[in-house]
Amino acid sequence: MNKTPQVFILDRVICGILKESRSHPLTETGAALIGVETKNEIVVLATLNDKRDIERYAGLFINGGSYQVELFLWYQAHWDLRRNANSNGVPAAKVSKRYSPPEKLNSELVYLGDWHKHPDGMTYLSGRDITTIQEILSDPEQQRSQLLSPLVTKYEPSRRRKVTENQMVIEDFLMTWFYTNHETKRPIGIQPEVLQNRAVPSFPPIPWYLSLPDRIDHELMYLRINGFDVTWNILDADQDMNCEIMFFVTHPTWDFQKVVTTKWNYPHSGVSIMKMPLEAQNWNEFSLPSVHNCSIEVFLVDLLLKEM
Repeated sequence: MNKTPQVFILDRVICGILKESRSHPLTETGAALIGVETKNEIVVLATLNDKRDIERYAGLFINGGSYQVELFLWYQAHWDLRRNANSNGVPAAKVSKRYSPPEKLNSELVYLGDWHKHPDGMTYLSGRDITTIQEILSDPEQQRSQLLSPLVTKYEPSRRRKVTENQMVIEDFLMTWFYTNHETKRPIGIQPEVLQNRAVPSFPPIPWYLSLPDRIDHELMYLRINGFDVTWNILDADQDMNCEIMFFVTHPTWDFQKVVTTKWNYPHSGVSIMKMPLEAQNWNEFSLPSVHNCSIEVFLVDLLLKEM
């Protein structure tokens, strides 16, 4: 008989799944699950909520694209930095203990499967769902030997439906858990355990260029429409993963360039603007920064035009 692993999921991940489910009551929705796994355990640490490429319909949702891949790579890189802090040259004191994984979770962050919601109350996986699972498991590029496939539906006590061992009632939703590997071939029910958030370190906040993907597109578009040439880089200046983004901006009327720096939570934090020669070689050639308050309504181009 095939032995299934013990599955754990963080309370904050459950809360995020319920929030996404409530946001789309009439359509399917979902997201990829990421976490760590050992021979006997799987721990779900986060979901990859696709804010750009997902397509939602009443009987179908299409998940993932380049944005979701970029988000996963960001999580993966920062998880690796945390767990390898003492061996990769980064002083341990520079890596926030709040985000460092405990020893038993000190393994590679991986894709674990996908959760999705059925808006019609169906608590079993459809034929299309099962086919998708089998395709992922048989795809050599995915390198997956096991997958989780939790299913979320609205819970209606009036139906007096019996709650089975692989189901959990959370507020007004019913979550049904399925597991598949190369031996089971088809999804089987499993019973996960919910972990309190404090049991596992949280990830650092997602920087704004990922949490607001449309915003970065608009920022670059507005700058270029107004005649600015711009390149940008992501910096982990303090080694604590609250990524800063630096925009290097030139204009045909300037004999210098300006460096615009945003913090990870832009536009809810200030922006600094420094002037420097076009061929500057070091930070000593920067001017003292001017600091500007920002908001959802104010874009970087507004600040640069104001300084002209």
